[in-house]
Amino acid sequence: MKIFFVYIFLFILIIAFDIAVDLLSGLSLPMSIRIVAEAFSASTVTEKALIALALPAPALPSLYSLLKNKKRNTAGRE
Repeated sequence: MKIFFVYIFLFILIIAFDIAVDLLSGLSLPMSIRIVAEAFSASTVTEKALIALALPAPALPSLYSLLKNKKRNTAGRE
């Protein structure tokens, strides 16, 4: 029974991560929820995997620039 709760927790964690990455990439919350819903309504495992791989892709450049800007901002304060 514990493993069931672990799977549910991981499932919720993955959905939250996908939505957070979409929001950081500039998507609105309703659009992000629609993308996650489409990923779970896909009929085959291959489609789900392709959608899951495509979800965080737009956010990677913005995450990189966010981290780079944070380093620049904190470097001047030292």
